[in-house]
Amino acid sequence: MLNKFFNSKQFLTIIPIIALLLFVTMLAFSMSIYSGGTRANFNASGYTFSENYISDLGRYISVNGQDNTNVMVVFILAFFLLGSFFFLFFYHNYYFIKEKFQPNLNIFRLATFFALCATISIIGVGLTPSDINFDDHVMFAEWIFRFFFGASVLYAISYFKINPKTKFLGLGYSILSIATGFYLLFSDFKLNKVLFSDTLIADVLAQKFIVFSLIIGFFIIGYFNYQITKDDS
Repeated sequence: MLNKFFNSKQFLTIIPIIALLLFVTMLAFSMSIYSGGTRANFNASGYTFSENYISDLGRYISVNGQDNTNVMVVFILAFFLLGSFFFLFFYHNYYFIKEKFQPNLNIFRLATFFALCATISIIGVGLTPSDINFDDHVMFAEWIFRFFFGASVLYAISYFKINPKTKFLGLGYSILSIATGFYLLFSDFKLNKVLFSDTLIADVLAQKFIVFSLIIGFFIIGYFNYQITKDDS
């Protein structure tokens, strides 16, 4: 259906920006109507930026025990739209680069596979409330960043090799690989326990930082995609 309204170039430039703006707006709205409660203070009122995980918005029952259905619906829709739009982004990105530059790099195909897996994991996070299906929720959340790390590293290598015009995309994905790599040190290798005494705040802020980094990174990537695609206009 979306292909009737957007071409491949728009999927590489406009759609990711729309998806990110919708995602941020919907999360901000969810935070504004969240009833409250954190792991450290069950009676806290509203959403506490430094103590509430993003996943708290997707709970069926909020941490303080109140019904959270309205917030959960917005949370699910936000993650579903983001994952779906970025699946289309990486899908069209693969065929656009393949047709324009005809790269003979299996590493680019593997990067695309990891990126698509990351987008599916984004949808999985939205569809698995942490207070109902905690294990699957955590699994999807962890693999978002593992897949994005692998995809970013491989994309960076690919774009540096494909063509001089794609080197700036390689730089953009290099930044994303560094950001996701640091986050994996915190989440998978528990660096937070070494550096911080209050691991709750460290975990929550690290999660917000990596999400913010991915958003900024994809704005940059969208800009350089626009520079490449406008040559064909």
